[in-house]
Amino acid sequence: MNELHLFIGLDSGPTHIAGALDVPLIGLYHCLTPSRVIKPLGRTDVHVVDHPVAQGCSPETPMSDISVDTVWRKVLEALRTP
Repeated sequence: MNELHLFIGLDSGPTHIAGALDVPLIGLYHCLTPSRVIKPLGRTDVHVVDHPVAQGCSPETPMSDISVDTVWRKVLEALRTP
């Protein structure tokens, strides 16, 4: 993982490992566990994508509600960050 220029992942074990290793990352967070609660702290190279559902969230709310375009914009933002 230390060889990566950017890691993209859900709130999962590999994402937490990337966060612990200071690998630049994009974290995708479900509406039940928003980034404001669980993202790595004190890191300027963590770019978050929160699930767009604000109300009516349940465990069955699909992560596919996050669009590829939304993630791609974060990729471009992350790659511009020194």
